[in-house]
Amino acid sequence: MSKTQLDATEKEWFERGAFTFAGILVGLYKQPTVASYILNEMGLDNADCTNLDDYEKRTLRILNKEEGMQLTGLAYKHPDQYEDGHEDADYDEDADYDEEYDDE
Repeated sequence: MSKTQLDATEKEWFERGAFTFAGILVGLYKQPTVASYILNEMGLDNADCTNLDDYEKRTLRILNKEEGMQLTGLAYKHPDQYEDGHEDADYDEDADYDEEYDDE
């Protein structure tokens, strides 16, 4: 069986789907360990997440605290940093976006 080679765009969308799925596991099901195992098996445990949106980055910051995870590019953008004038309604200048994951 031959492996299918993905072009750069297909690979980007495949990886984005994996990060979205991991974010769902963390955000809805509170399963950061399972999500980290999946990304690790896919070779995405040290990926650059700069191009993801802030919602995805928020859950991936939680995931990044799991053993072996070294995701980069998870900094929260200030609304002035968006090139298209987009403003994130959830942005709070005084919030601590690195707070511990609440397991309740």
